[in-house]
Amino acid sequence: MARIRLGQVTSETAPPAGQVSIYSKIDDKLYYQISTGDEYELFSSGTPGIGGYELEQHEIDFTQFTDKEIILGQVPTQPTRTIMMIDGAGPCFYGLDFTVSGNVLTWDGLRLDGLIGLDDLVQIIYF
Repeated sequence: MARIRLGQVTSETAPPAGQVSIYSKIDDKLYYQISTGDEYELFSSGTPGIGGYELEQHEIDFTQFTDKEIILGQVPTQPTRTIMMIDGAGPCFYGLDFTVSGNVLTWDGLRLDGLIGLDDLVQIIYF
């Protein structure tokens, strides 16, 4: 996927080094910002309007940690397009790091198994 550089954001919300922030704007598109303040459009074409995607943030609790899964608020209509970001670690990939079945995102037996810790902060975007 090609990144489209949108410019430099001068804001106190730039994430610390090695981290990424994901957010939406008034244009209903998703963006991510890196620690330098550079901002990129996450979805450059065919971006769904508001309500076309869900953005959830989770702090991994004991049940999620032991079950190695997160129960999502909705059932993704396109689970293979799910994006997962772990605070301080960057993006995770569907099929390699996690999978989604119904409204359950799991990393049991995949690359994230044993890497996600209690109280880790996770952002999940799905359609």
